[in-house]
Amino acid sequence: MQRFLLSFLAAVIPVISLSGCESIKTPALLPEKQALAEVHDVYRQEFAELFLSGQGEEPQCLANLPSANQPTFSRTRSAIRAYRVRFGSKQAEAAHLTVLDAMMHLQVGNVGLARLLESDVETAKGNLVSKTGRFTRDFLFAEHFGALIEGWRVVCDLTATPAKEVERAAERLETAAEEIGDGLTEAAKSGQLAEPDADQGAIYLATTAAIFNVWAIKERGQLCIEQGMCGCEAGESACPSATQTATACAAETAALDRLECHQNLRRDYFNEMVKPERYVGSRDLIGLFLDDSEKKLANCAAADAMTRSTSSSRLRYLSWYKFFHERLPAASTSEACPS
Repeated sequence: MQRFLLSFLAAVIPVISLSGCESIKTPALLPEKQALAEVHDVYRQEFAELFLSGQGEEPQCLANLPSANQPTFSRTRSAIRAYRVRFGSKQAEAAHLTVLDAMMHLQVGNVGLARLLESDVETAKGNLVSKTGRFTRDFLFAEHFGALIEGWRVVCDLTATPAKEVERAAERLETAAEEIGDGLTEAAKSGQLAEPDADQGAIYLATTAAIFNVWAIKERGQLCIEQGMCGCEAGESACPSATQTATACAAETAALDRLECHQNLRRDYFNEMVKPERYVGSRDLIGLFLDDSEKKLANCAAADAMTRSTSSSRLRYLSWYKFFHERLPAASTSEACPS
């Protein structure tokens, strides 16, 4: 999973322009609003240079890369400093920069530094709801910042060299993903994501939650296959219980052959009964924020055709949607594609 975070960040972060400010309809922007827009422009340019060329499906923690390969946002950070020198940090507009600053730390894998800003992000959140009462993109990031930190902290520990021991890794990843997914689903149902910037923030978060689930599935698979901890419901006939595996593998007389037989039975169960359900949930969460034509493109088009037919800011989301869709049993993929 070594190609992981460059692609993920390219997959999910490209649209974190944090331009959650509402458009100004006056003839000219106020100086602080104009300066804020310029910071966002620098960020978008720098993000494109750093991340949009990344390929792959599985994000790694960028902080674990060799220092020479670790991306930064040096120009964006300089622009933020200049803004704060000129305008201070108490205006409502500065709340967006607080979130941008914290999100950049997460994007480059500096989870510890992002955590130090968690209280600042929480304070800024009150200034990030639009005048219509709907959520802005920045508000969504602030609302789920704690779950983002928790999920990425686990991923960064799991992918460190050497890997760190992470207690309850699967459970923590699942909890972070569920918190994000439940929040997005509720906000979507309530109509609070109707504005385009909020929708872009939502699909970023949905894809992040889906990626946390990829890691959780990996961890759950290891527990099931290697240790027999498959989380089966009592009485589930397909569950590879100790009694069932012992009976099925009784013909194997060598200890290693018996162990391999047990693990193969548990692997088949996990791949056939557990993975598909998780993949469906992750695909459908991302799908909440894709339109029908985008989903059809992801499900029916080859990767190169999909690349040619969509913008770079949406391509990574479609790529992840396609990733989950292609790993589902045929019965779960009812999309009708032209012949």
